[in-house]
Amino acid sequence: MRLLFFSDTHAHTHEDFDILLPNGESSRLMDILTTFDSVAYYAKKYHVGAVVFGGDLFHTPRAVLTRVFQRTYERAEALVGILEGQDSEFVITAG
Repeated sequence: MRLLFFSDTHAHTHEDFDILLPNGESSRLMDILTTFDSVAYYAKKYHVGAVVFGGDLFHTPRAVLTRVFQRTYERAEALVGILEGQDSEFVITAG
């Protein structure tokens, strides 16, 4: 079985590492969402049996903006939908 592993997205809008894009979005958040899109693309392309997320989805969860939580969970949910469509698993471990 093929596995695809990713981890440590640390979703958060860090002032030191974030640029406000012209559309008002956080560059850091967009990078994290793009990571989920890339994982979905490769999982589908290579017909993986499971995608494993190794933890640290959020960086200091109690300080993460609500919109960051929402957008990140929406993208994770879309990934799960793609995986379910090809009988693949999504496994999350604590970081």
